[in-house]
Amino acid sequence: MYALCCETSGKIIAVGEIERKQRWIEKHVAEIRFGVIPSNEDSAFELVKKLEEIAKNNGIEVLFYFHLTTQKNGIKIMRKAGFTDVGIIRKYYKRGQEYIDRVYLQKVL
Repeated sequence: MYALCCETSGKIIAVGEIERKQRWIEKHVAEIRFGVIPSNEDSAFELVKKLEEIAKNNGIEVLFYFHLTTQKNGIKIMRKAGFTDVGIIRKYYKRGQEYIDRVYLQKVL
């Protein structure tokens, strides 16, 4: 696992990580995750690009990202970074009586 954070004026505004899959047959694949304080999306984009570089330098060839379809800012950042949609699982999450889909994106490095 590799983790980074972005700091502005002594405050952390974004964090991100990549986690390589464990099985030998999947060692070239990693999940990428991040969180960002609203209105700091440009920093999150730069964080994603840096995580991609770290992944590539460590033999990772494929990154994947997933989230609730309602998390539009995160999905927008990933698409801007060149990730492409590969699928949706309908009704993956349930909040009370409301269902929310999960979207998957990937980038081949």
